[in-house]
Amino acid sequence: MTFIASQPRHGLLQVLLALGASLPASLLAQPLPEAPAEPAANLEMEGETEPAPPPSPAASTGPAPDDAAGHRPATDRPHGNPAPEPEPPDHAPRLWPVVGAVVPGVLVHGSGHLIAGETDTGLRLLALEGVGLGAAVVGVAGLAVTGASPRFVGPLIAVSTTGGALFAASALADLYGVVAPPGGFGRAVREPALVLELGPRYVDDRVFAYDALGYVGASAWLSRFRVEASGFFGLDHANQRLRALGAYRLLRGSAASYLDVELASTHHRFGPERFSMTFFELAVAGRLELQVIGRTLQGAFFECAFGYALGMNRQFDLATESDEMLLARFGMGFFVGEGGEVVTYYDHRHDDYAAGLKLPGLGSGPLGHVGVRASHYFTDAWGASAYAETGSAHVLGVSLLFRRRSW
Repeated sequence: MTFIASQPRHGLLQVLLALGASLPASLLAQPLPEAPAEPAANLEMEGETEPAPPPSPAASTGPAPDDAAGHRPATDRPHGNPAPEPEPPDHAPRLWPVVGAVVPGVLVHGSGHLIAGETDTGLRLLALEGVGLGAAVVGVAGLAVTGASPRFVGPLIAVSTTGGALFAASALADLYGVVAPPGGFGRAVREPALVLELGPRYVDDRVFAYDALGYVGASAWLSRFRVEASGFFGLDHANQRLRALGAYRLLRGSAASYLDVELASTHHRFGPERFSMTFFELAVAGRLELQVIGRTLQGAFFECAFGYALGMNRQFDLATESDEMLLARFGMGFFVGEGGEVVTYYDHRHDDYAAGLKLPGLGSGPLGHVGVRASHYFTDAWGASAYAETGSAHVLGVSLLFRRRSW
């Protein structure tokens, strides 16, 4: 076998030398391309196949792992496309819309939403501002022209207070919409069966001597009917204010949208001053969820009430005089947690502890008082509330709340 294998190799060498001698010198001067050298260990016998290379670590372990940020390497993606940029959250904290809702938003309502790209909502809030401002100007101008005549004061007060409420609510809604997270800070609870409230009250009044009072209240729902009873009782003064109310829910939308008709009676007794006030009231009150204006206002609401009260002022052992009163209340707020809420409001009543605002000019007589009320439930049953009002007097109060959702 050795002789047969080496014989062709010797004859082939002689043939190559003979061919090289016959080639031109110019052709021999050109260098021949060098073939890559292979290790002798890799040479195989003719007829045998080359084994497949060992699998790479990437092939044996699957796709390359994601990096620390959760992005897959570009070499492991189809066509080597780069990683897409992460999308921002739906309502990331944004500085400029909040700033815009304050300046120039205090004058141009809806500015915060316009800066945030919520153009439709911003324009609707701007339109509400225009309607409110126009109504307030017409009402105040009418009071000035008529000298707050009793013949016109009722309608003009209704127009001016409604305009002022829309003006203020559109500004507050603009700020809420750019600050609140998606869905708001909480949600409404539909008509709890029973709510009890108990707490102290402090009144700073330069006319009357009372300061400290206790408050107790109860509210109950049965189907579409609601009954309420409440009372203020002087702790350092013989002063009591009692109120009873019955209501029927005419329209029931969501838990935050409804329309009620209310009948109420209020009696306020000033013992040392020897007089009392008693009123019988009829009012229509409602609340509207502001999500109808724009999606950023979910969890916010606007409330209002209009009514009329007829009653009497009784001077002990002297005389009794008839009296009447226009009822109006406006508020804008938002829900906190499960059924809690924060509300800023204007109340046109003049017969309660805060009474009417003391202002220079005509506004000192007709206008009522303003306030803010907040409540929050720490558990499904127990919560707390606080409120503050200012008019001709200043009122502060805190309460412990108990709630039962169903009977």
